[in-house]
Amino acid sequence: MMRYNQCIQGGLNKVSIQLIQQAICYLEEHIYEDISYAEVAESVHMSSYNFHRAFSFIVGMTANEYLRKRRLTLAARELQTTDISVIDAAYKYGYDSPESFSKAFSRFHGLTPTMMTVTTASLTFGRNAPRKILLSPCGCFAQRANEICTACAALQRTAKPASTTVSVS
Repeated sequence: MMRYNQCIQGGLNKVSIQLIQQAICYLEEHIYEDISYAEVAESVHMSSYNFHRAFSFIVGMTANEYLRKRRLTLAARELQTTDISVIDAAYKYGYDSPESFSKAFSRFHGLTPTMMTVTTASLTFGRNAPRKILLSPCGCFAQRANEICTACAALQRTAKPASTTVSVS
């Protein structure tokens, strides 16, 4: 926990983003398991509270939302590309019943799981994985690889610092 607290004293920086990257890797490695905030936070040496705050801020959604969306995306991909049944997919991706899976799936994808098996619709979330969080030289977030803020543009006129890329799976 000390590692996280030290890295946020001066604001968000590369170390805190790397911690969230490690958390996302942990989530991806355990995507088929029942995962708690405490387990993920512990894996990156953060308190549950600070993990929740940092993850939400950096990724733009809670870890639970990220996990739910990734599971629904993986389920859709599997339903499209294999002959897995909806019931098997529901249990594989952590739902208690096929009904709750179908409801969540339909809300997220706009199609029922059965319809997804016969369509070639593009997936809603995670199709561009691995995701990347880009930082400009001054530590600002960038949406595109070559995007820089005004402060960074001023820095570039005087020197040529390199951008930093942190991969988010």
